[in-house]
Order: sequence, then structure tokens, then C-alpha cells
Amino acid sequence: MTTMKATKTLGVALAVLLLPHIAVAESWLTLEASEYPPEVKKALDDVRSACKGEEHEVVDDPQAAVTIIDLDRDGSKDILLEAWRACSVEMKGAGCNTAGCVLQIFKQVGPHKWKSVFDETIDPVWFLSASQEGYFRLMARSVSRKIPDRCPDRSGSACDYLLYWKHGRSVWDRIR
Repeated sequence: MTTMKATKTLGVALAVLLLPHIAVAESWLTLEASEYPPEVKKALDDVRSACKGEEHEVVDDPQAAVTIIDLDRDGSKDILLEAWRACSVEMKGAGCNTAGCVLQIFKQVGPHKWKSVFDETIDPVWFLSASQEGYFRLMARSVSRKIPDRCPDRSGSACDYLLYWKHGRSVWDRIR
């Protein structure tokens, strides 16, 4: 119970600290849904299909679940994909499982070309800090103890991390 309370307290503190930085200015970094790479389109289609199959409401916005950021300030349109957000509810089989929901990041490596650089199951409530121009700063996230390679501590309910992008890769910094 103490760990859950500490995690919630951390979440509230981070929300207050990062609140001015959460919004990514859409006018700076945009990408039409028709320009998404095949992996992103497929993930969104799969979630929407599963959502309809369970008779839940599909989110109408074609850009729902996609945030465009610039991971390393190189002017690229990198894609942060929360495919589960294309459905009105988080559900098992539609981007989520019992350990959390899948967050993916695709780094733009050329015109109309992206490479998957991040694919992790996390708690669906997390924080993004980005500048108004869409420059990625950090993410604060929790990972379920059901994922032992990320959360080896079996005494708590989750492990909290700050995630940075440095030298072309993600860096996980565990908060203890």
C-alpha cells in the first residue's frame, strides 16, 4: 500500500512539474494519417477492429493515439504511438494486456521512412515533457512488476522510470 501511495504521489508531483510542457504544439510538428508508416496504420487498424468486435466505441479522429515529436532535435517527425487510445476504453487485445499498454516510438530515418526504436508495455498513464516546438525532453512512466526485465522488484506494484533520449537510444533512469 505504501508503494502505491508513493507512486500516486510521484505521479501527482510529476504532473504538476511537467504540466506546462505536456502539450506539443501541433502547428510545429504534424503528420497526416495518410503519411503514417505501415506498422502504425496496422497497429491502429488492429485496435479499431478489436474495439468494434467488443462493441466499444472507436475514436473517430484519424490521428487519435499518435503524437509527433522530435526525439533528437534533428527536424524529424518521430511518431509516439499509443494505439490503445484509438478505442474508447483500454482493453485486453486492443493494445493492452494485464501488465499495461504498449507504447511504441518510430524514429524518422528519411523522407517517409521510419524505424521502430521503442516498443514497451507500460502503465497507460504517463507523462511527456516536450517543448512547444515538439522537442522531446523526457517521459515519466511506470512499469508493472509483471515485466521482470524492467521491474525486478517484487515487493511493489510497479517500478517508476524517467526516460530520456540520448545518443540515438532510450535511456531508462529508475526512480527509487
